[in-house]
Amino acid sequence: MSEPIKVGDLVMIVRTCCEFPLTEGVRMGLPWRVDVMANLKRSRCPKCGFTDSGSYAGSKDIVRPNWNCAPLEWLKKIDPPKLEQDERHDEKITA
Repeated sequence: MSEPIKVGDLVMIVRTCCEFPLTEGVRMGLPWRVDVMANLKRSRCPKCGFTDSGSYAGSKDIVRPNWNCAPLEWLKKIDPPKLEQDERHDEKITA
């Protein structure tokens, strides 16, 4: 099992409860960085009745003003790409 989502992680929304959040501007598959974690009042979807856990991850840069956070149940953590400088190279330097 992967580590829990935390501030600084790269995540994306991979599921929603129904089509209602999508009609309200939630965009699936858009990567964003978590700026804040919050335990908020549990909310219920007016369309399908889904009740979330109350645990949210948010960003000041995502989606739209009404949707700047998402329930953890909707998110997938994305491992950052490995950069070349992170790889160890054993090279001989010749003069």
